[in-house]
Amino acid sequence: MNRTQAMQILMLNSDASFDGVKYAYRKLSLKYHPDRNQEFHDGKKFKEISEAYQFLKYNRKKTFRKQERTAEEGHSDFWKYQGQKMGDDMRFNFENFTKTDQNFGGDFNEETHNREKPISQKSTHFILYGGLAIVAIWIIVFEIIQP
Repeated sequence: MNRTQAMQILMLNSDASFDGVKYAYRKLSLKYHPDRNQEFHDGKKFKEISEAYQFLKYNRKKTFRKQERTAEEGHSDFWKYQGQKMGDDMRFNFENFTKTDQNFGGDFNEETHNREKPISQKSTHFILYGGLAIVAIWIIVFEIIQP
């Protein structure tokens, strides 16, 4: 199988992008899947479509791996991909956090704000030894009840 045969099976032009290939594969696989359509119960057409998609996917990965790229190019490609994936409306906006005149309802510059209380040794010992005592009593009661 070559690229042109795979593109013909997926009913695409030779200049289609990989996103178009994915879309065509998903559309055709739903149409020709033997569990969804009883006309194609043998699954030959579905297998043919899957093989064509896997061939195109593997060749795309192989050509991408062969490209000599620097780490900087890989980093920029990654963020370009993420930008396309998220879209403009999903990007995080740091401008909201750079405003210094925002009042969040409290004075966060005080030394006492949101300070943790120190844990006393009494409460720690009470929890630790109390739990051990409960476990010991449970074991003793369980041994007495068992015949």
